Amino acid sequence: MQAIEKRVAALEAKANEGNSSFKLVMVAHGETHDQAMTREGFAPDAADVLCVVFVSPTDARL
Repeated sequence: MQAIEKRVAALEAKANEGNSSFKLVMVAHGETHDQAMTREGFAPDAADVLCVVFVSPTDARL
């Protein structure tokens, strides 16, 4: 899992590079949006941050 976490961190950094309009935070498995925001140093209610959650079709709730 550590390799995936490093890749996600690299994607976050690349997505946020030079972008002043909003920041991107990828929510890790088992993590809440608020936890992800705090992990990246943002307030949980920050308006200029986009949280992304990846789910498999078997995990998605309809």
